[in-house]
Amino acid sequence: MTSYFKINAPCGAGKTYALPKIIGGIRSNGKKAIIAQPKIDNLKETETALKGFGLNVFRYDSETQASPVADIIGYLTGSPKPDDILLVTHNGLMEAVTAIGRHSLCLGQFVVIVDEALAIIGVESIKLKTHHRLITDNVRLVDSAGSISECEVINKKPLEKYRDNQQNDDINRVVGPVTKILLDETISVSALVNNFNNPNSEHLEFLWHRKPDVFDGFYGIIMMSADFDQSIVYNVWKNKYKVNFQDFPSKLTFRYTSHANTKNTTIHFFMDRNFSKKLGQADDFNVHNQMVAIIDRITPEQECLTILNNEINTDVEEAGRRPTRYIHSHVKIPTPDSTDVISSYVHGLNQYQHIHHVAFLASLNLPDQTEAYLMGLGLSEVEIEQGILMASTYQAVCRTSIRNPKIDVERHIFVPDRRSADFLALQFPDANTVSHEEEMTLPEVKQPGRPSLMPSGPMTRDQRNEQQRERTRIKLECEGLLSTLEWDGTGGFDACLLDGVQAKRIVDRPTFADADEIIRYFKDEADFVSCDKHAPNRLIWPALVDTTPLAEGGTKFGKNNVLCSTFIMLDKDEGSPGHDMTMDDFREAFPDRKMCMYQTYSGAGNFRVVIPLTHPITGEASEVITREISRRMYEKGFKDKGGNLPFDGSKYNCASKFFLPNHAPDTEMDFREYDGDLLDPLAFIQTAFIDMRHKAQPLAPADRARALADFKAAIASTGQNQADYIQAKLDAFGGLVDGTGRHGKFFGLGCYLARNGFDETEIRAALQNCRYDGLSNREKTRKTDAIIQSLRKKGLV
Repeated sequence: MTSYFKINAPCGAGKTYALPKIIGGIRSNGKKAIIAQPKIDNLKETETALKGFGLNVFRYDSETQASPVADIIGYLTGSPKPDDILLVTHNGLMEAVTAIGRHSLCLGQFVVIVDEALAIIGVESIKLKTHHRLITDNVRLVDSAGSISECEVINKKPLEKYRDNQQNDDINRVVGPVTKILLDETISVSALVNNFNNPNSEHLEFLWHRKPDVFDGFYGIIMMSADFDQSIVYNVWKNKYKVNFQDFPSKLTFRYTSHANTKNTTIHFFMDRNFSKKLGQADDFNVHNQMVAIIDRITPEQECLTILNNEINTDVEEAGRRPTRYIHSHVKIPTPDSTDVISSYVHGLNQYQHIHHVAFLASLNLPDQTEAYLMGLGLSEVEIEQGILMASTYQAVCRTSIRNPKIDVERHIFVPDRRSADFLALQFPDANTVSHEEEMTLPEVKQPGRPSLMPSGPMTRDQRNEQQRERTRIKLECEGLLSTLEWDGTGGFDACLLDGVQAKRIVDRPTFADADEIIRYFKDEADFVSCDKHAPNRLIWPALVDTTPLAEGGTKFGKNNVLCSTFIMLDKDEGSPGHDMTMDDFREAFPDRKMCMYQTYSGAGNFRVVIPLTHPITGEASEVITREISRRMYEKGFKDKGGNLPFDGSKYNCASKFFLPNHAPDTEMDFREYDGDLLDPLAFIQTAFIDMRHKAQPLAPADRARALADFKAAIASTGQNQADYIQAKLDAFGGLVDGTGRHGKFFGLGCYLARNGFDETEIRAALQNCRYDGLSNREKTRKTDAIIQSLRKKGLV
């Protein structure tokens, strides 16, 4: 069985220069290496590099062989030496493997290194009605009920004649490409049903994708690419064919793991709405021309790498040209001054590193039917957009000096729309982002575009800005929390065990040093057996809490008692028929995360998820993360029985408690443990949707006064005065010793006072007067200042 591995690294990190180490590992296992790359230019660069390392390289392509596919077949079926390395294009290898049969025993001696994400989708069409029956008489639709159906060949011989015709006549030029994919067993072909069934249709449209079957028989496949986890090949093969891409086991050394040379970089965009070819060409390319004029103003007479749609730029393969205008129909289309124009498929082009500025002005939105086809293969709209438009944008930008970590000069990146700018901002976190929409004259929006994936509907620019402000606020509050907790990278992952659903007391406070201890705790508890699914003392609260009654009705176990959340838990109940989610479904959506899952007492497909974090976070941050995880699963088609988000909506509150593993006698507990990377909550929140309906709201002045009055009345009813009550709280804290979470409880004391109406001066005085053994007055002042600053950010003082 073929093993699949993946290597993720940023553009320019030096994946190609890691090849000798990868090849050495292949040879140590007694296997031979094949390197497949997109273009001949890529092969040339790699050939030069590998020969420089003293490796024995054979490059087979149309520049070196008259019949490269035949020569590749000869190499694969022959007896290459163990030290030989074959260099081929992606297409050359695919055609050769298809010709010799993918189950050929000779393939078992090879490991294929696929450099750059493999292009596995395509479209073919027949535009002459006279040729329709050449296909429809020999092919049938598997399912005519939908809009797109898979095709099945029922008569091979007529199609083989057109595929193999070497005369290149009119019929072969039209029908040949379609018959080629229809007869390739490693390709799945589908057709638009209405066109296929209508003999009067002007054209037949075929959508296809390459199956992982093409690599059956090889010993192993290593796919390496920037953001490979977001590529179309990764998502289609993982979702539809359940290919398990493992992280490549060898420790490879790259030049860098993230782009740190973007402090002088500015990302410019021209519109909030999504850019499209239609919009760019509107009013004789007026929108395109406006973008170019702004680019020229910002980078006057400076070299700027430019990427346009190929139908605008008709000769992009001619490297080094610097045209100023292209002809599209009767319209003259300007490009930025002093520009190099290249194709939108830029993988491996490294000759532009001397250029600092880049303008990606291409629109790569897919036709509706192609997007529907990919969604039928299990991809979400976000995965499609990231795998095509965003991947191409990032690759194009990284052809420039940004791929050289030693160069951090003034650099300008131009993209058409905000979605592209937001994506690049994640790749280059130190860069600035600037909008030029106010300088643009854009056509009126005649109809809404693609529906938003966000629950609140399509977002305006103000809403987008608000989203970013909220993400930043939550991030700062989490960082302030860590400072207050004096978190040193270990410990701090506290939880509480409650006596039962009515929650009258906390029976235990388990504390975990790290993520492995959290997983191990749940694994040990999976052996628990009971005849009561609500067995007492089994309700866990994944948070560090102060159970002193706070606002919110005086409860001891509400969200206002949460000092910080320490790991994430989710509860999956009964799902909607046809949209139910399994443990396997959830793991496939987050394949690289450390987590565990266990079935609930009722079983029948219901389960709970436990996801450790890199560090504690605020309760609000945990709520954002749990909703975002559920939203992402909803985008993949999973729903609860009411058609809503698939996880229990009542459990997004940071005060939610969850029953530990428990199963009835004579039954098996389905407990699953998965290794992987820890979830970095701040990085996750950076791409999350913040639902303003659930935003934490500070007390308004009137509410603050009311809370203080209620607080004083409650104290008076016990016969105490306010000073005595507060002193009792301070004395209780002063009696705490190390190991009881003193840092967090000191912060909680400040929150308690703030939420009950005390002002900043009163809070500062109370904390400063509190006995805190082992802490100098200077350290206490610093800690108090940090607490006050955090309370300010929360709007509590």
